Amino acid sequence: MKSELHDNIIRLSGDITVKTVDQAAFGRFEQQCRQSGLAGIDLGKVEKADSACLSLLVAALRQNRNLVFHNLPASVQALSELYEIQEQVHA
Repeated sequence: MKSELHDNIIRLSGDITVKTVDQAAFGRFEQQCRQSGLAGIDLGKVEKADSACLSLLVAALRQNRNLVFHNLPASVQALSELYEIQEQVHA
């Protein structure tokens, strides 16, 4: 998992799975979510995503309820529907 903050958007890329999200990656992401002026998260370059990705998005929403998620992978959309949180996650 890679996360970069650019123009008030966090851009996620690579695999975001239970195997790839470690404590250091989660810590960096949380720190980026605390930036003032953060407008959204772009998942357009995420190659593989599972429930760990959805957990990141929920953690981001805890920091900022006004975030907009762009380019959600189909697997994350399906999980958000399964857990009945699609309204919070879908733009």
